[in-house]
Amino acid sequence: MSIELTPGPDIHPLYPTPVLLQELLASELDIPQRQTLIAHSLLRAVSFGDIALVTYIIRDDQARPHVDLSIVDEDGLGLISQAILGFGEESEKDVEREEVVRMLISEGADPTASDAAGWTPLHYAALHAPLSLIAYLLTHGASPLAKSHKGLTPLDVITAYEDLPGRGDVSLILEEAMREAGWLGSAREQARERRKHRKEALREKLRRQTTEWEAIGRILEIGDNWWGGGVEPGYESFESDNADSESGDENSEDEEVPTPYTPQRRYDTMVVFSLSTLPTILHSLIFSTRPVLRPLSQRAAPANALYLLARFACIWCDPSWVEELIVGAVDRIEEVAHSRAEDLSQLCFWLYNSTLLLHLLRCDNEINETCEYLEMFDLLEELINAIYVLIIRVAEKRIDVLIDPALLDHSPLSSEFESIQFESEWSIFRSLTTPRKKTTATPSPARTPNTLPPSVTLGSRPESPAAKESPTAKALATLRSKFQSSPTPGNPLGWREGQMASGSPASPASLTSILTALHTLLSLYGINPVIIIQAFSQTLYWTACELFNR
Repeated sequence: MSIELTPGPDIHPLYPTPVLLQELLASELDIPQRQTLIAHSLLRAVSFGDIALVTYIIRDDQARPHVDLSIVDEDGLGLISQAILGFGEESEKDVEREEVVRMLISEGADPTASDAAGWTPLHYAALHAPLSLIAYLLTHGASPLAKSHKGLTPLDVITAYEDLPGRGDVSLILEEAMREAGWLGSAREQARERRKHRKEALREKLRRQTTEWEAIGRILEIGDNWWGGGVEPGYESFESDNADSESGDENSEDEEVPTPYTPQRRYDTMVVFSLSTLPTILHSLIFSTRPVLRPLSQRAAPANALYLLARFACIWCDPSWVEELIVGAVDRIEEVAHSRAEDLSQLCFWLYNSTLLLHLLRCDNEINETCEYLEMFDLLEELINAIYVLIIRVAEKRIDVLIDPALLDHSPLSSEFESIQFESEWSIFRSLTTPRKKTTATPSPARTPNTLPPSVTLGSRPESPAAKESPTAKALATLRSKFQSSPTPGNPLGWREGQMASGSPASPASLTSILTALHTLLSLYGINPVIIIQAFSQTLYWTACELFNR
């Protein structure tokens, strides 16, 4: 049996040429072999950017019937993508490559066909092709919104992480084409815009917050930058800081001690000290501490440090250590409070730390009994009451100088009564807002020496002069208009015009601005709402008594 060893025709030539293809197509090749030969030669031609060979294959009568413009290579790349990938390798052939792409599209090749990764010819063109070819693809059906399997558009390919050098013009034309197709922005651009808006909103919030806090400092006379710097933006951070400390406050009455607040006996839950170094520690914690509003960890640092010192003194030492620690801290805090009795920021800072220390000591069942036995809780409560009284005195002092000019001697405009509308049970005050009816004068008879004036009769008193508008009603009108005002970017607390300016004439708004500023200050420092309510009750009661007495 003889074996045929004659080699067949090479249908996968390494460098196909029009002459070689003409010879092979003239030989006795079957149809599958001819199709394989033309497909291989066409892929090689577009890879090399050989415009002459591509033109021959597409227009030759023998080769044309076997041409398939949708063929792909082993990597799934189509003819157009193959041609585009060669840009830049041989710059002198870039013009021929562009002509190859144009010829393929004009002969019916699909400019939207994607490969195995979902990349279209426009994806590759964005990276490699010149601007003229990208414009040609866009005008001949290529979609700028096409996405790869990873969700990348052609624009994302060159701008998703960082702008590709030298492709700025390409990104501009792609962006313009995408916007014409209804695109609203790339994921990166949208993320950049979101970050920009967040920064602007944060900047505006900080500006409003700073304006508000500066106004509080002017009204309460506690100086500039009373919050101590380190401001965290917005009130949300303040509320979130307190969320952990406030959650779990609702405990069952049957529980003896709130055990969840008791840390484990580890060295990271206490601070070790000696009695010889205690005065230095207390001096650093109390005398050298500057009041800070934000962040919460710095504002609560003195109370937390004293609590950790108390844990060590109670667990590993004897009760005398606890007594010396707490008595020394209370004495120094009281000394600081009295030495700066006019500074509300200092008073609020130490009132917050004193209440926090009392809370931590009461909730820790490791040291609760010891402090109860030594009457340390009573001592802390006396300290809290002393600071509370100092705050009340400062508020009363600020209000005292305004009672006469702002309330008793204040003469508001008559138009301020127009906004007051009394209803139902408040109708008794209608006489304050409605003008008196004028009575027409009647002719009087001639008087005799022994007769009384006709306006005076026996058993009656002379007619009173026209009643002036009550200062109380004026104050009500001013208060009402003050509370109806709404905050604006330049007026964060909703104060009336002129109320925030220093040196403005005293009015009821001046009094309410002090109360508003004091309430905001106490709230910002996280003072217990019960204490705030009690402070305002006492302040308003004192103000009412002063008004009555004067």
